Amino acid sequence: MTQVTQGDDDLPVSSESVRQKKRYYLLGVRVQRMKTKTENPLPKMLPGSVHAQYVRCGKAACKCARGELHGAYYYHFVRAGGRLKKRYLKAPEVEQARAACAAWREAERVRRARSCETWQLIRSVNSLFRDVLKLGGLLTGD
Repeated sequence: MTQVTQGDDDLPVSSESVRQKKRYYLLGVRVQRMKTKTENPLPKMLPGSVHAQYVRCGKAACKCARGELHGAYYYHFVRAGGRLKKRYLKAPEVEQARAACAAWREAERVRRARSCETWQLIRSVNSLFRDVLKLGGLLTGD
């Protein structure tokens, strides 16, 4: 039997959901109630990648014990804090997660290109500044 208590936002909270939140907290996952206008829980951009995996259940009499694995099950992989994290994706979320990962990769490519251009501009401004100082006789020894 689950107990029902009042949550911090005056909504009833069952003891099972409290236990689940504590479990996620111990795993290092931040849990919040999502307040979104849409039913879409996935962001528009998502770091990482989506891969299919086939799994073995471990039952001795199962087909997977003979090599015919279960699946494909789709997972979102992301490296966070030096560790690889894996999250199961439901079937309707797979294409959306792939698109979000592709959008993240494209945004990252653009960010890196801009960063490279910025550093090139900084180097050229520094070079021009050195030339100006040389012409003015303020810089010696290069």
